[in-house]
Amino acid sequence: MILEDFNAAAEARKVEALLMMTEKKKAISIHLGGIYIECLLKALLVKKYGLTNVTNNGNSWQDTLGNSYPNPGHNLREAFKQLREISDKAPAAVNTDLSCIYKIKDIRYIDYRYKEDSSVSDTEFEAWKKHYIAFVKYCTTRKALIT
Repeated sequence: MILEDFNAAAEARKVEALLMMTEKKKAISIHLGGIYIECLLKALLVKKYGLTNVTNNGNSWQDTLGNSYPNPGHNLREAFKQLREISDKAPAAVNTDLSCIYKIKDIRYIDYRYKEDSSVSDTEFEAWKKHYIAFVKYCTTRKALIT
């Protein structure tokens, strides 16, 4: 099975997340913002390894030579860790940013699709947004390092 176009998905989720942030739609902003980060990291993994196919019921990806690589799924930390060119020397604050994007109040970003805005306080949302902006800036300024 052919791999998704993570670049196109990332750009679409980025626009949607920004629109929802502008509208102060907190829960869906967290969800879409996390998906944007997920797609951004996966696009970088595709570039790094030359990935072309999905195997093993979606649990693995394959390059043109048939080598397999684990699909990090919704695990943002695992995806970032696989990008050693930008993760190995990342300041501690970047890892904190990613942790705060991944999970708020023990709820993963992916599960915010089921939440109402009232489940996220304005303070929590603003803190999440600060971490989101910082992590996006870090990745976008370093993605050229992925070869």
